[in-house]
Amino acid sequence: MPADREEIHAAIEEGIEIVELARPAALNVADGALTGLVCLRTEYTGERDSSNRKIPFDVEGSEF
Repeated sequence: MPADREEIHAAIEEGIEIVELARPAALNVADGALTGLVCLRTEYTGERDSSNRKIPFDVEGSEF
């Protein structure tokens, strides 16, 4: 997701780790509260969609 420099700086100051080429795969919820986020790493293979944007593909076994 795009972000400007100020947003990135503010997120890092709050202790948020920014991971490029990753996407959310699942939310861990307990008693109605978010307790964790499961992500997958992605990669580009050169394929593009109808608007000429690169298509990210999941990297098998990359869950974190």
